[in-house]
Amino acid sequence: MPFAKISYASKGNLYIVHGGGVDDSSQHLVSTSRKSLRHALQAHGFNVMSFQGREDFLSELQFFSELKLLLPAVLLFDTRLHDWDGIALQHALSQLEHVFPVIFLGGNKGSREIVTAMNQGAIDFLAEPFTVQEVCAVVERAMALNIENSARELREDKLKVRLKSLTVREREICFLMVRGYGNIEIATLNGSTAGTVKIHRSRVLSKMGVDTLAGLISKMTAFDYMHWHMVN
Repeated sequence: MPFAKISYASKGNLYIVHGGGVDDSSQHLVSTSRKSLRHALQAHGFNVMSFQGREDFLSELQFFSELKLLLPAVLLFDTRLHDWDGIALQHALSQLEHVFPVIFLGGNKGSREIVTAMNQGAIDFLAEPFTVQEVCAVVERAMALNIENSARELREDKLKVRLKSLTVREREICFLMVRGYGNIEIATLNGSTAGTVKIHRSRVLSKMGVDTLAGLISKMTAFDYMHWHMVN
């Protein structure tokens, strides 16, 4: 199923993936309930898109990178017909680095599959009976988390660009500055002079977009810069 048009006034994209494949007496009841839930979530302000199973959802992934730039997104996997394809879907998304907060709807909250889903990073599992208000509240929380994570990733991406603009010596001095070393100490460590280090410090602050050492430390401590430095 192709994506619905995006509403720019929306609170975010809500991807509902419907598990199924079980032919039992509850199928019609669940189908009716799903329609009601979709309409309620749309009325609550979410841009709702539905998919029939994992493959239908994954087939649309080529559009996600563009959509991700426009709105936050949450994945709601409805397992009420006992289809646990959602576990495999979680794994597939992690392999493809498409990180959406995931919420499960279903029945038996004590099952092994639910434990696996939560261990794989699901935000919540809502067992029946649940209300539309409860679903909306969990989706709101997941959207807020997605916005927070996306903002952090954007800040980190910008910081990585600035770090890559530093020369090898400037990057070395940058990391020593953040760790609390003064000019004389840095000069002793890298075999230069305090005056040379002072010039490099000024260039580091300029390239990193800050005016003070405190500003640099604030930027860097919110980022795993030591790990980044080791792999770059």
